[in-house]
Amino acid sequence: MNSKMNKRRTMRQQQTRKVEFSIVTPGVIPGADAAQNEAGTLIDVSASGIGFYTDAPLEPGNLLKFKNTAFGRTGVVMWTVRAENRYRVGVRFASADQPGA
Repeated sequence: MNSKMNKRRTMRQQQTRKVEFSIVTPGVIPGADAAQNEAGTLIDVSASGIGFYTDAPLEPGNLLKFKNTAFGRTGVVMWTVRAENRYRVGVRFASADQPGA
């Protein structure tokens, strides 16, 4: 059994659709965050996070703000794996009490 599956607390639902997000770079001045717009293909979603493919070379710890999804939330990149000419990314949603959520 996959060790990543064992760590999940919530069930993931398989989905395939476009996901739009911004890579948020906290600014020096509060409220002046810079954002780089990107897109990807959603793979799965749960109450605690999502998985998707993207061309953007994301790094663990990157803060993402999702735009066109029903969840419209902020999340943190937990892991990234190079998959041919793109990246497979796992994101955990930020809780409501975390900054940027």
